[in-house]
Amino acid sequence: MITGYVIARKPMYDFSDVIIGRNSLLRIEDKYYHGIDRLNWIDVESRFKQSAIPENLLNVYTDLEASEQDLTGIKVLKKYDEAVVLMSLDEEMTLKNEILVIASNKLNQIKGHGIATVQTITWLGYDIVLLGGWSLIRHAIFENRQMSLLKVIALNSFGLLDNEEQADDFLKQYNKLADLDSVDPLLDNSSYGVDCIRVGVL
Repeated sequence: MITGYVIARKPMYDFSDVIIGRNSLLRIEDKYYHGIDRLNWIDVESRFKQSAIPENLLNVYTDLEASEQDLTGIKVLKKYDEAVVLMSLDEEMTLKNEILVIASNKLNQIKGHGIATVQTITWLGYDIVLLGGWSLIRHAIFENRQMSLLKVIALNSFGLLDNEEQADDFLKQYNKLADLDSVDPLLDNSSYGVDCIRVGVL
């Protein structure tokens, strides 16, 4: 069962303001970050602010905004056709974005039951995410270049984990780096903690 659909920037259009003095694309050698934390919904939100979303789709946008009220920091749509319609608002939207499928037992418990999908999913891997915060893989490895983490985990060709079993070793090393002020510490007041979210594309 999947959790829902997310519109995110394609890796080649996902820029970071954190990386200074280097190419701001989230890339290490030939690997781009393909996780969930890729300027999600930013182009949909900008079109809403510009009043560029048709009136008949405003209820979809309202549902999208409501999906974040659980404080996970993750907005999802439960209906594939709604994600497709928003992706098709204009040519630039289609060019720069893609529809992600995400799956997480924890998110299913928070956001309501998981949903079945008839679409064929190409799974890219697992992202380690502080719910209500950020992707730890994006922040630590791709933005802050903390390569010591690559001694305890192996990133696949999509810049993600192939399995959830590597998460514990990653978190131990991440916390050591946080103690050294090399990465942002995990939030003590996070409502849900860290989750491994499976990410795929259609």
